[in-house]
Amino acid sequence: MILILIPFMLFALAYYYLYKFKKKRVIEEITVWLIFSVFIALLPILFNFLAAYYFGKDSMMSGILSRGELLIVAVAIGAEATGKLISSDKPGQKIVRIIAGGGCVILIILSSTLFAITSNNQESILVVERVTNNSVILFFIMLITSGSCVLISELEVD
Repeated sequence: MILILIPFMLFALAYYYLYKFKKKRVIEEITVWLIFSVFIALLPILFNFLAAYYFGKDSMMSGILSRGELLIVAVAIGAEATGKLISSDKPGQKIVRIIAGGGCVILIILSSTLFAITSNNQESILVVERVTNNSVILFFIMLITSGSCVLISELEVD
């Protein structure tokens, strides 16, 4: 439960910081990213959950997330944020951009690899709770890292 609260607290702090220092354009960019990159990317998983609930199937999140779809969403969010960081023409600290972009690329590779392992499992040797927990952990780490990439790509450092 604490893991779920950490990204929300970090984004709330970022919004507060940006509001305090009158960075309205950056607030708008992060809000657009959260709605159109993160939320919309999560819609297939939400609809899958609602369909399972509607048809009376096992609608436990662990059952739905155990197939690795959240890893695909994490890869898409990370790739979009990395592309935004790389294509940004804002002046800034180069080392911070390299660390944030490198972190995103590492998480993209890790999430892609774990999805390949999960989806190619022909035998039921994977533990559902482990796959679910790892997917959720990687997703939230990717959310924080990608949010950092979007933030860094929009900030002008003096």
